[in-house]
Amino acid sequence: MIITQQKPFEEIIGFLERSNAVFICGCSECATLCKTGGEEEVKQMKKRLEETGKKGSGWVVLDPACNILENKKHFRENKAQLSKADSILVLACGNGIQAVSESIDKIVYPGVNTLFLGDIIRFGQFEERCQFCGECLLDKTGGICPISRCSKSLLNGPCGGSENGKCEIDPDIDCAWQLIIDRLSKQEQIDRLKEIIPAKDWSTSRDGGPRKLNIREPHHKKVATSKEKKTEEAKTPVSSVKANSNLRRILDGGEFAVTGELGPPKGADAEIIKKKALYFKDSVDAVNITDNQTAIVRMSSIAAGVILSQMDIEPVVQMVCRDRNRLAIQSDILGAAALGIRNVLCLSGDHQKFGNHPQAKNVYDLDVIGLIQVLKSMRDEKKFLSGDSLTVSPQLYIGAVENPYADPYEFRAIRLAKKIEAGCDFIQTQGVFNVKKFRDWMKIVRDSGLDGKVHILAGVIPIKSAGMARYMRDYVSGVSLPDEIVSRMEDAKDPKEEGTRICVEIIEQLKEIEGIHGIHIMAVAWENIIPVMVKQAKLWPRPGLKNIRAS
Repeated sequence: MIITQQKPFEEIIGFLERSNAVFICGCSECATLCKTGGEEEVKQMKKRLEETGKKGSGWVVLDPACNILENKKHFRENKAQLSKADSILVLACGNGIQAVSESIDKIVYPGVNTLFLGDIIRFGQFEERCQFCGECLLDKTGGICPISRCSKSLLNGPCGGSENGKCEIDPDIDCAWQLIIDRLSKQEQIDRLKEIIPAKDWSTSRDGGPRKLNIREPHHKKVATSKEKKTEEAKTPVSSVKANSNLRRILDGGEFAVTGELGPPKGADAEIIKKKALYFKDSVDAVNITDNQTAIVRMSSIAAGVILSQMDIEPVVQMVCRDRNRLAIQSDILGAAALGIRNVLCLSGDHQKFGNHPQAKNVYDLDVIGLIQVLKSMRDEKKFLSGDSLTVSPQLYIGAVENPYADPYEFRAIRLAKKIEAGCDFIQTQGVFNVKKFRDWMKIVRDSGLDGKVHILAGVIPIKSAGMARYMRDYVSGVSLPDEIVSRMEDAKDPKEEGTRICVEIIEQLKEIEGIHGIHIMAVAWENIIPVMVKQAKLWPRPGLKNIRAS
């Protein structure tokens, strides 16, 4: 059965702050056996809420809470009481809470934390709704769980691959964050998503080992949530030690930056890196080193970054959340900083299903916003995520990626704002082909006042063939490539020359958009076109370090 534990009453009062009249739902099965949501507990909760000034509009013990058809029947029978309620407090497991949320158009709050699924020793078609993580967040996400229903378990909004309301890994899977945004928008609660959800405490989940709860002992030990574990600590004075990198000096100096992108080889040959890197030298200000892009195993981005540094080419090391937990992330950052890496780009990472190891288990211990927060804390406060102190903080210039075309479109500016609040210094966008739609996105960014808080580099991708154009238009999630570009490539006598011309034209338009501080060139397996494009776009010569220091 499903084991639950009531949330601290202070937490319940906190998220019921805006509610005056509360309808309470219990469950006749698991929550009753756990003594967290049976008739007795529902009545006790009603009494405690009334003592704080809340009005109890009614209550019901659902039979059970996870049965949507029975729920609707119960709600019809309690229609008069429900009509007076501002919200519903559910004392049931995460599945029951979501079933209630799907059964009635009311704001639903969880009154318990779902801990784990256990057997009762003596005693068609399904969809997963809860992973028994031990710390329920459904009050923040409209009764829809991002841990279980998002393929990457992202806590702070969708990745860049969502399209038409579907998950990038399977068109039959609804994008959990699209569902969350739709529901909160309908309930006029969308502002809830502006809050950054902090890094998850996985110790309350199965990752903390097999769990037990003994309610037979009069003073049984509670399974503590991260909220209860937090203690008041003296704030460490923040003293930012942003890296004195070439990229930072150029952006902060008001120059128009140019970065490129290099994919490490699927092998241990450093000479391949060195050969490709020569095309970037003196043509760009820094070079992104991808981190197992498209979930295909390649040379470490940190190792490749060190090779570039030895060639006097500044790297931007990518770090994805897919492959590392918080221990590995913090360890890798310290190692990279010790080796002279100064720029780090934070990403969620392509799902492993797309790569050459689809059987792999992803990590996503942190989402990208949590990753940014961790790096900023290590840099500015000399603190690990655990709260322990660092001896020497890493000097970092922290970047992230944003997709101006991905669904849900209306949420993209909010997600950008959360990345900035978390500590992002610069943003690189995914490839821009549809300049009109990009302008619209930038207007939203400017209207939100975000352009003055972060440096934005617009991404561009030179196309080599008509086939590549068609593939990106039809099959790459989050890409908006107009038919006009496909037609130009199909009619071109020299597709590579035409693809270069199109990319340069896009760069010229992007340079005129207010709030754009640079260009990020992603020449997929076409590194030798980089110096050609930079010169044709009148972005060469690049600012010298001496000139930047003097400015």
